[in-house]
Amino acid sequence: MNKISATMLLILAVGTSSAAQQTVKILTPSNDSCAAFMAAMESGDPTKVAALGGWALGFMSGVAQGTNVDILREATAQGVMSRLYSDCQKQPGRPMSVILEEIARSLVTGQR
Repeated sequence: MNKISATMLLILAVGTSSAAQQTVKILTPSNDSCAAFMAAMESGDPTKVAALGGWALGFMSGVAQGTNVDILREATAQGVMSRLYSDCQKQPGRPMSVILEEIARSLVTGQR
C-alpha cells in the first residue's frame, strides 16, 4: 500500500468515528409541544390534527425504516395518535417530538 492510500484510509477511519458520535438533527413542527398536539386532537379539526399528527406518523415511519425494525406492523394511525396523546397528557409541557422519540425507542427496543 502506498503512502497516499494509507493516508486516505486513516482519514476515512477517523472521519467515520467522528461522524458516528454526532447526533442527527430532526426537523420538528413549528409548534412542537404536547399542549399543541393535545389541543389539535381535542379541537376535532382534521386540518390541525393533520399538521402535527402527520408529522408524528412520518417520524415513526422514518424510525421504522431507519432501524429496519417493523415497529408499525400491527399499528394504526389512530393507535399511534392515541399513544402519543396519552403520553403527552402525562407531561404536557414537554416537546411532542421528544415524547414521540421515547415512544419510538421503546417500540424498537421491544421488537429486538
